[in-house]
Amino acid sequence: MEQSGTASLIPLQPIQNAIDAASIKGGIVLIPIGRFLCKGNLEIKMGVHLKGLNEVPQSWEPQTGSILMPTADKNNDNEDAPGFIECGHRPR
Repeated sequence: MEQSGTASLIPLQPIQNAIDAASIKGGIVLIPIGRFLCKGNLEIKMGVHLKGLNEVPQSWEPQTGSILMPTADKNNDNEDAPGFIECGHRPR
């Protein structure tokens, strides 16, 4: 991961690989605590849950825990562009 200001730039391919592997039998993909700039898109497949974490005890501070900050197509008004997170199969 690269640092960018107060957030880390997280490569999405390892997360997508974990989602793909979990989709074989179903499972949970955990995102660690932190602020992550995300360039690209994720496809959440059937039977897979994407789960963020928070510090214990429950933090009442805003913006703590697992925070994904998408940057893909941020300035793109194209409604046909893929969303940051797609659930299931999207017809092309």
